[in-house]
Amino acid sequence: MLIKDIMVRDVATVMETDTLEHAAILLERGRFRHLPVAQLLPQAPTLEPALKHFQYPPPKPPVAVVGILSDRDMPGGRVGAAPLEELRGRQAHEVMRRPVITASPETPVEYAAQLMADNAIGCLPVVDDAAQGRLVGIITESDLFHALVRLVGAQEPSTRLRLMLRGGDPAHLASALMIVAQHEGRLAGVLAEPVDAQGRWPVTLRVRTIYPGPLLHDLEAAGIEVEQPAEGKQQ
Repeated sequence: MLIKDIMVRDVATVMETDTLEHAAILLERGRFRHLPVAQLLPQAPTLEPALKHFQYPPPKPPVAVVGILSDRDMPGGRVGAAPLEELRGRQAHEVMRRPVITASPETPVEYAAQLMADNAIGCLPVVDDAAQGRLVGIITESDLFHALVRLVGAQEPSTRLRLMLRGGDPAHLASALMIVAQHEGRLAGVLAEPVDAQGRWPVTLRVRTIYPGPLLHDLEAAGIEVEQPAEGKQQ
């Protein structure tokens, strides 16, 4: 899964000279926590300028990211802590954070998660380096949580099987999958963890099956340790 698969494409932004009052209203009404601070990029001339009149909504002008403004950067540490009247004379560039850590649309989701964790940040603006660093989207912690749910298949009705395979050998995983296939099981998701200190390889399968008892029996008969669930129980 790549960032382009989960990013929000319609991104609200502010300019450096926009007032903090404007930023606070956007944050409150949009119910989000981060605003990229942007500057306009030169626009390539269009062949048919008249066609712009037939586009609705009109396309947003291309922008590049120069900073990030979050709700915690607002006076008082949150939106609403200071009256809007006090924010009218201040501009976004006074409190925004820079430099900005960004990612490309082709960045794998797990790399993005690691980047956000390592830098203790709550969002990543997504930019297209081939188009002068144009802002094309944004991802937040919430987007990553939803991506994790999709990756493991937790959103679908299924039985969760946590297998403890030996030594990280993919042949053992292949054997387990063959048994699932023999029971006409269909995978909703797969999650493999690092090999633990005992040399066991935890692999979680989400299998679309109503009654997992026979499948669990055959897995254990093949010497595959099933940590969860106990035979006959569905999760």
